[in-house]
Amino acid sequence: MLRYHVNDLSCGHCVQAVTAAINALDPAAEVAIDLPSKRVDVRSDREPSAVAGAISKAGYTPAFYQQDAAAPTSSGSCCCGPRR
Repeated sequence: MLRYHVNDLSCGHCVQAVTAAINALDPAAEVAIDLPSKRVDVRSDREPSAVAGAISKAGYTPAFYQQDAAAPTSSGSCCCGPRR
């Protein structure tokens, strides 16, 4: 999952424009935008810089991106430690 903060998102039109730009780059991309927090989450096989470039090309400014690490796997207890 790629996560971008796009401070200049302000309305539903912005959401549609950013979603369309990302989907033009990668039609299989999954895009979730939280307008109040100005967060754009993207599942895509494209490079993070390419997705940021698509957002920029649409006229918006991705302030940063982060790629979430895979969630740790549990070893059987609620503390991710071995079960005793």
